[in-house]
Amino acid sequence: RSSSSGQSSEDRQMQERLSALELKNDRNRYETEQQAQQAQNAAQRESLQVLNRLKELARRQEDLNQRIRQVEDQLRQAQSEAEQQELRRQLQRLQAEQQELLRDVDELRDRMNREENRPRMAEARDALDQTRERIYQSSQALREQQTSRALAEGTRAERELNQLKEEFRQQTAGRFDERLRELRDDVRRLAEQQAEVGAQLQPEAARTPAGDP
Repeated sequence: RSSSSGQSSEDRQMQERLSALELKNDRNRYETEQQAQQAQNAAQRESLQVLNRLKELARRQEDLNQRIRQVEDQLRQAQSEAEQQELRRQLQRLQAEQQELLRDVDELRDRMNREENRPRMAEARDALDQTRERIYQSSQALREQQTSRALAEGTRAERELNQLKEEFRQQTAGRFDERLRELRDDVRRLAEQQAEVGAQLQPEAARTPAGDP
C-alpha cells in the first residue's frame, strides 16, 4: 500500500511537471508568434510607405516631363522676346521643382539605407541611385535651358522610377510570403519539440506493465 501511495504521488508530480512544461511551451510559442508578427507588420508598413513614395516620385516626374515638353513646343513657336522671356521663367520654375524632386529622392535613399531597411532594400536603393543621376542631369539641363536634354533625361528617370516601383512591389510581396512560411515552420518546430519533451516526461507507470515488480 505504501509503495502504491508513493507511486501515485510520483505520478502526480510528473503530471504537474508535464503540465508546467506544456504551459511554458505554449507561452514561448505564443511569444515567438507575436514577436515575428510584430516585426513583419513593421516591415510591411515601412515597405508600403517606400512603395507609395516611389509612386509619388514617378507621378511627379511624369508631370514635369509633360510641362517641359509643352514649354519646349511653345519656345519653338514664340515670336516675341517677351514670350521667350516668360517661357524661360517657366523653365526656371520647372528647374526648381526638378531640384525639389531630387532632394526628395535623396531623402528616400537615406530612408532605404536605414539599418532596419538596408538588408531588404539594398537592391532597390542601388537602382534608385542610378535614377537619381537621371534626375540630376535633367535639373542641370533645365538650369542651362536645354529643354531637349532635360526632357530626355526626365523621360528616362520616369521610366526607371516606374520600373523600380513595380520591381519593389513584387519583391516585397514575395518576401512577405517567404517570411510567413518561415513563421509557420517555426511554430511547427516548437510544437514538435513540445510533443517530444512531453513524451519523455510521461510517468513511468503509464509505460510499465501492471504486473512488473
